[in-house]
Amino acid sequence: MTGFDLPPGYEPPAGQFDRWREVGSGVLVRRHRAFDLNVTLVLGDERVLVVDTHAHDGYARELVTAIRSVTALPWVVLLTHAHFDHSFGCATFVAEQPDLEIWSHQACHDELARGGQLQREFAAGWFREAGREHDAGAVRDVVPALPSRTFTAGAELDLGGRRVLLHHPGRGHTDHDVVVDVPDAGVSIVGDLVEEGAPPSFEDAYPLDWPVTLTTLLPRLHPVVVPGHGDVVDPGFVAEQRDSLAAVAEAARTLSPDAEELDLLRAAARLPVGRRAGLDALRRSRSMRLPRQA
Repeated sequence: MTGFDLPPGYEPPAGQFDRWREVGSGVLVRRHRAFDLNVTLVLGDERVLVVDTHAHDGYARELVTAIRSVTALPWVVLLTHAHFDHSFGCATFVAEQPDLEIWSHQACHDELARGGQLQREFAAGWFREAGREHDAGAVRDVVPALPSRTFTAGAELDLGGRRVLLHHPGRGHTDHDVVVDVPDAGVSIVGDLVEEGAPPSFEDAYPLDWPVTLTTLLPRLHPVVVPGHGDVVDPGFVAEQRDSLAAVAEAARTLSPDAEELDLLRAAARLPVGRRAGLDALRRSRSMRLPRQA
């Protein structure tokens, strides 16, 4: 449900934040200090694609201003997944452009329709714990704007003189992660299937599937890979993260079905993703194996 594994009060390392960086021809990434979140802008001749919209109206308004400093073209939005830090700014974009197309996987739409209130409560609590009451109030006020265009396997967008491909490579960070390929720029935008600077987040994840999904994804990645959080990476980094996730999956498979919390703690301490993330992954895997209560 969280979508990230950053502790309250986290500050990313020094670097270039809250400004556009061109990572491919007509593809700009804005790495925000808040959540170390990446928002990507893909410029076409007739419209622009905005990949993810940030966590609430205040952040989204700053993002709108930043986009308008680059282009006056109309936009279309793509959500990489439903977590609030990526999706709760959509209502602000709709207010600015009422005919807005918001694209996502069908399951992302369903998750926002079903779980928006729960995400608001979680996010408000996270902000309060960090001592950020203004942000807590802002995220509590969000009424999520639901995607208007959905798909399950893939889709293609025409931005005018530029073709962008959307596809769902399989279950990983969520069951509905979407990857955006910009072939003529050599860029892949992968959302939280990949994270740089912090461990992968497992709260809604599919730890046994995630390394398989990245293995499937690797051959079609372009040279520039934009993760959901952190610095821009390359396919080599993705391969290394896949290997770390494979170690998590193997540990989860070898755990006894009746493993106790102490067993999970010991196993997590040996995982390359770190003890905290590893423990989340093993707990998640165990919960998915337990029989449902009648």
